[in-house]
Amino acid sequence: MTMDPLPAERDGWDPWREWFSLHFFTTLQGIAADTWWQHLRQNSFRVGFGHLARVALISVSSPVNSSFAKKDQRVFGDAIAKTEIQPPIFLLGHWRSGTTLLQRYFAMDERFSYPNFYQCVFPRGFLHSQEKNMKRWAGMLPKTRIFDQMDNDFASAAEDEFALCSLTGYSPYMGWSFPQNWDHYYRYLTFRNVPASELKEWKEAFLYFVRKVQFHTGKRVVLKSPPHTCRIKLLLDLFPGAKFVHIRRHPLAVFPSTKKMLTTFLKSTQLQSFDPSTLDQRIIDVYRELYDAFFDELSLIPKSDFCDIAYETLEQNPVETLRGLYEQLSLPDFSVIEPTIDRYVRSLATYQKNQFRPLPTELVDRLAREWDRSFTSWEYSLDPAGSPA
Repeated sequence: MTMDPLPAERDGWDPWREWFSLHFFTTLQGIAADTWWQHLRQNSFRVGFGHLARVALISVSSPVNSSFAKKDQRVFGDAIAKTEIQPPIFLLGHWRSGTTLLQRYFAMDERFSYPNFYQCVFPRGFLHSQEKNMKRWAGMLPKTRIFDQMDNDFASAAEDEFALCSLTGYSPYMGWSFPQNWDHYYRYLTFRNVPASELKEWKEAFLYFVRKVQFHTGKRVVLKSPPHTCRIKLLLDLFPGAKFVHIRRHPLAVFPSTKKMLTTFLKSTQLQSFDPSTLDQRIIDVYRELYDAFFDELSLIPKSDFCDIAYETLEQNPVETLRGLYEQLSLPDFSVIEPTIDRYVRSLATYQKNQFRPLPTELVDRLAREWDRSFTSWEYSLDPAGSPA
């Protein structure tokens, strides 16, 4: 079977930028030297010959990142440590379920803040390096993400999981760089059955990053990361009073889109060879593990602090959906940002989503079995067009 998207034009596509992003720049670019060498040793320095340029660039950058980290800590460390965290708003959902679109809407509300892509890639030293480097390196990124047409720059709201990966290495995203050790790193999806010392380090890094972003902006932080979907108990332990928005999408739409994302993204992050024939099963296993944990822990969230929306509803009626979300979670007056949302919705009129060929019947049946909990809980049929939003 083929899962490649049907041909489509990509606005803002730049071959040189895409080539540079695919072969050199990675989301590990901001990792500190000690963490970088720790994970190289853990992987016995097994890296692919074709990825040596990427490894070299990370190795050269990591001491610079350590230097910026020391400057941030020396100048702002005490102030960051004293910053009282306002309970964050977490945007949950499996990859390719609309989490980025939802995050972009929240980012338009200036009463909140968010970590941008630069801060997520360079979490240790962004207070000293961000202003100059965001301008200096702006040309390194493709104008749109390499797996869809979403605009892409260092100032865009981004996933804090990239920051946690850079800060500790305890992230499933490290498995995208070292795919031969995929199973080891995917323990950090739920953090069940990981050493207590690693969990403690991860928690401390997470609190540090959220404090640092809030210190920098002075505003309540909105965080988006698909892995957080299966970490509800951990998040409530760390951030009492946090609010949660979960966005869901038809599983039969999620699967091909996730496969496209991973197939493309792995090319820009991997430092080792990877067997693509294993990808289907990995996607199936991760989705099931993520949502088993989500459903098991969902009742821990007070009803007044949780809102569930469907991607299809957000796409068709964004203003009404967001207004209802704000009201349900008792967020600030939505009417303040409604004109801004309206303008953004109009700007998406020409946006082209990736188009995929229908899934083979045997794969549909397999997903229905493996992901039965989602199909049943959200009353999705085996025909994406026939399911309720």
